[in-house]
Parts: sequence; structure tokens; C-alpha cells
Amino acid sequence: MTQQAGTPSSDSSTSLIMRASQILALFIALGFAGMISSIIVSEKVNESAAKINMTGSLRMLAARVQAAHSNGGNISIKKEVLDFQKRLDAVHALSLLDSKSDEELASLFNDVEKRWVKITRESSSIDDHKLFAADLDNLVGFFQRKTEQEIRLLRIIQYLGLFLMVLISYVTLYRSQARLIAPFKLLVKVATEAGRGNFTPQADEEALGELGVLATSLNNMNRQLSLTYQDFEEKVALKTAELEQINRSLNILYQSAHRLSSREYPRDINPLLLELEGVLSVGTISVSLTGQGTDAHAPSREASTQHFYPIDKHGQAFGKLVWTIPEKLAPEPWQEDLLNAMSDLIATSIDLEHKRRTESRLEIMEERAVIARELHDSLAQSLSYLKLQIALLNKQYQKELSQEKISLTIYNIKKVTNLAYRQLREILTTFRLKIDNESIEDSIKKTVNEFSEKCHHTIEFTYGLNNNLLNPHQEIHLLQIIREALSNIHKHARASRAYINIKIEGNKIEVEINDNGCGCSDAIAAEGHFGLKIMHERARSLGGILSITSNYPSGTRVLLRFNSNAES
Repeated sequence: MTQQAGTPSSDSSTSLIMRASQILALFIALGFAGMISSIIVSEKVNESAAKINMTGSLRMLAARVQAAHSNGGNISIKKEVLDFQKRLDAVHALSLLDSKSDEELASLFNDVEKRWVKITRESSSIDDHKLFAADLDNLVGFFQRKTEQEIRLLRIIQYLGLFLMVLISYVTLYRSQARLIAPFKLLVKVATEAGRGNFTPQADEEALGELGVLATSLNNMNRQLSLTYQDFEEKVALKTAELEQINRSLNILYQSAHRLSSREYPRDINPLLLELEGVLSVGTISVSLTGQGTDAHAPSREASTQHFYPIDKHGQAFGKLVWTIPEKLAPEPWQEDLLNAMSDLIATSIDLEHKRRTESRLEIMEERAVIARELHDSLAQSLSYLKLQIALLNKQYQKELSQEKISLTIYNIKKVTNLAYRQLREILTTFRLKIDNESIEDSIKKTVNEFSEKCHHTIEFTYGLNNNLLNPHQEIHLLQIIREALSNIHKHARASRAYINIKIEGNKIEVEINDNGCGCSDAIAAEGHFGLKIMHERARSLGGILSITSNYPSGTRVLLRFNSNAES
């Protein structure tokens, strides 16, 4: 059976479990061998000890037999001889197997038996007994030497077993250090580094048995995780680049919208085009407007392709945005979206500029009409009256009328001249009024503070409108009406207190101006004050109604109401 490439495997010859089992079996075998050999040798030592004891007892019996011979007791001798023969046969039986394999032992037994036969005779001498005792001593010495050899053998077996166990333990530990502990430590290190995100370290795939299998599996896992991490990092880097690109695109669009809406086109278009080129990172940008030149940079001399993005708004074409890039490059979707958004911003800026200019022209024309009407209602009538008075004065001089009539005519001419001069100053003051970049609330506050200083009394002011509720034309008319009303309070009311309240009720804006003066509206009406006509004219321009009434018990109330969405 063929194994697939890269699949970790192990066989029985390199298996750590098999090797551990073999080492354990070897230790068990050595233990059993040592114990069995110790038992066998111990049994032999016990047999040798029994033989020595029995042989020693034979020496005592031999001495007793010799004593019996000396005393001459036949019955006693027979008993001792029988007892001796039994013990000798017992010793011979114990040593029968050894005597068959050991010639020295057989010879010793043979000498003892021959000598025993001699001393059992009545004719035996003392020398025979001594020789028999010497033969028994030789037999005992043989058994002692045999016992010592067996004890030495037991020690050798025990020392050899201990040596083999120490040797096997040392070899096992030495080989474990090189083939088990070191690869295992490397596995732990590789796993630890992998947990920290470092997949570079590699385990030893040549390690024995299961460690090699684990090393191969861990290395394969690390390689797969490394590829996965690289893929994730590439995706994160790609998403980061996309987000940065989107952020740059939004930033350039925001800056462009801010600049194009706050300043007149095309004052700041070239810096925006340069920034746009930096965001796109390729090609050049130019703007070509209908009936005008082209705002562009020097075109590239390389082979290039132009891409056009229309600049139009509400069906009106203002021109086109031109992007010149090398022929081999194709626009990316985000670049197309960015350029379309930029062309729309430019179109919006141009459209707003056209609307502002149109509104400015209309406001100028309307202001001219208002100036013409006010000049006609005030200065023109005064000048006509002066012309008639001068003609009357000439006739009086020609007719040589009385000095009293001539003086009256001159007085009327002076009075009307002063009135015309005052009307001219008020007209100039009214039409010099402008609202800069401040809000209408701030402009009214400045006006209130100005007239508070002039009138030397407090003028309270309450403003209850939301921001951007009034258009610029409404703001101008409202401010001029308030100034005219405060001017009348200053000149005619002789008041000690006044207040202005501006609020909205429904879709109606209500402006109320009150004072506690003498009721200046009657004096103004008696004078034929042209300022009231201007106030009414501006109220009509707002699409509203202006009313001037007396307060109870004293003072004047000016009330203006107009729609919040009134067009001017």
C-alpha cells in the first residue's frame, strides 16, 4: 500500500511505545533471571551446607567407632557402624549427581568408602582411623570449596545483573536525551512560537516514532497557518489600502466642496486639481469650460488617452473634466467615481456662482428701484417745491412786493432745503447698511447697542428665530426697518425705555418695537416724514404688513408681520 506524500507515519521498528515496551521487558527479564539464578544458587548452597554438616557428623561417628574398637564392645561397634553407613549413604546420595560429573568428588567418595571398609574390620589399626579422618577432612574441604564457588557465582550473577541494569538505564537515558527529550523540547518550542504567531521554527521530522509523526504534523500545520496568516495579512493590507484610498478620496472631496462653496470659481481650482492628481497617482487633470480656456497642466508627451467627465447641472452643460492617462492604463472604478463626484462638485459650484450673480443683479436692480422711489417721494418733491418757491421769489422781486412776503418765501426755501438735506443723509445712511459675515441676530444686537448709547436708555432685545430662517434679502429689509424705528425713537419719542421682540408664530414672523415715549408717530405723521414711507415700502417687499399705533398710557408700538418663506 502506497502512502500519500506529506502524510506522517511510523512503523513498529521506530515506535517509541514499542521501544519503551522492549526496554521494560528487558528489565523484567533481567529481574526474573537474577531472581531465578539466586534461588538456584541458594538451593545449592543449602545442599552444600547439609553435606558439610553430615560429613562432619561422619567424623564424629568415626571417632566413636574407633573408641568402641578400643573398648572391645561388639554390640556397640555394630550399632555405630550401621549409623555411620546410613549417614555415608545419605551424603553419597546428595552428591550422586555431582560425583558423576566431578571426578575429584568421585575419587574422594571412593577413598572414604575404601578406608571405611578397612576400619570396620577388627584388624584395623590406629593409622587406618587417622587416614579415614583425613579422607573425611578432604571431603569436607571439597564441599566447603564448592560452597564458596557457588557463593561467588551468586555474587557474580548479582553484580552482572546490577551492571546490566545500570548499563541499560544509562544507554536508555543517553539515547532518550538525544532522541526523545531534545525533539520533545523542540516540539514545545515550535508550539510556543506558533502560539505567538511565529511559524518559522521547524520541528525535527527525523525524530523517532511518534515524535517524528508529531513533528511532521506540527510542521504541516505551521506551514498551513503561515499561508493562512499571509493570506489574512494580504487581505488586511488590501482592505487598509482601500480604506486609505477612500479616506483620501473623501478628504479631497470635502476640501473641494468647502473651497468651491466658499470662494468664487475658478480662484482655487488649480490647487485642487494638483491634489486630485496626487490622490489618483497617475495622469493629469484639466477642466475645460464652455466658452472659456482650459485649466490644465502641461500634457504628457507619451502616448496617452483622455477620459471626459461632463460638468453639468440641471441639464445645463458647463464644460468637462479631462483626465489624461497613458494608453496602457485603464481607469479603476474608484477613480471613475472620484472624478464623477469632482465634476459634479465643480458643476454645483459654477451653478451656485451663477445663481449668486443672478440674485446679486436682481437685488441691485430692486435696490435701484427702491432708491428711485424714495428719491422721487422725498428729494424730488422737495426739489420741485424749491423750484416753485424760487420762481415765486423771482416774481416777488420783479413785482417789488413787501419784504415780509419775500422773507417768508426765503424762510420756506431754507426750511425745504434743510429738510431735503436731512432726507438725503437718511437715505445715504439707510443704503450704506450692510451685513457682513455675522448673523442677523448679531447685526441687530450691534444696532441696539448703537442706539442705546445714542438714546441714553436701555433697549431690551429678544430674538426667538432659528438660524438660517431668513434669506439675505429679508435680513437687510428687517434690519433697515428696525434701524428706522429706533431712529424715530431717538429723535422724537423722548422715551426712557424701549424693547424689541422678534418671534415666530406658525409660519409668520412677528417683529414688535415698543417705547414708553410721547407717541412720536403723530409728530412724524404731521411732518410728512418720509422714513415711514420707506418702512412701509420695505414691509411690502417682505410680503408683510407694518402698523404703527399708540401704546397705553404712553409710547408707540411698531408691529411687522411677514411670512417666513416670503420671497424678496
